[in-house]
Amino acid sequence: MNESSLKGITKNILNLLEILFFPSKCHVCSIFLLTWNERIVCENCWSKLKPLLKDSICLKCGKVLRSSISSHLCQDCLINPPPFKVHRSTGEYKGILKDLILLFKYKRKRILGEKLANFAYEVLIKNDVLMDTDIIIPVPLHPIRQKERGFNQSEIIAYELAKLANKDFHKNMLVKIKNTLPQSQLRT
Repeated sequence: MNESSLKGITKNILNLLEILFFPSKCHVCSIFLLTWNERIVCENCWSKLKPLLKDSICLKCGKVLRSSISSHLCQDCLINPPPFKVHRSTGEYKGILKDLILLFKYKRKRILGEKLANFAYEVLIKNDVLMDTDIIIPVPLHPIRQKERGFNQSEIIAYELAKLANKDFHKNMLVKIKNTLPQSQLRT
């Protein structure tokens, strides 16, 4: 048996022991995590994420369209066009995606950042959004908020997204100078 095979067997045994002696549950649906590659959230919950695809959103602002006509501008963008070229979200802020974002941001589950970036990448590639992008810049946090959270969640996602898309990443191009309310506390 070579050294590589022995390391693989040892890793599998250690993973099995971790599952047996330190079982953990999915933070979304509470089922036991039974495979070594599941961390924090089970694969079943990840598979339930619903991406926003270009046929169901406004071509400019990315707002979800509730009409049967696809690929058009929403009424807001037609009446009062926003000053930006294009805005995209990867999913509606509800259900499992909302649960994952809240775990990531407020429960300090940093490990979720890479998988959230993978989800975002797959959606943005399908919507042809990343092709015209030169650099990826994270939304900055106010220093007080960053100290409270311990990390900037958008920085983690932006960094991982830049790696996946093979784009430049610049984290200090924007500075937040006003400590505003968290987005979750804003009224729509």
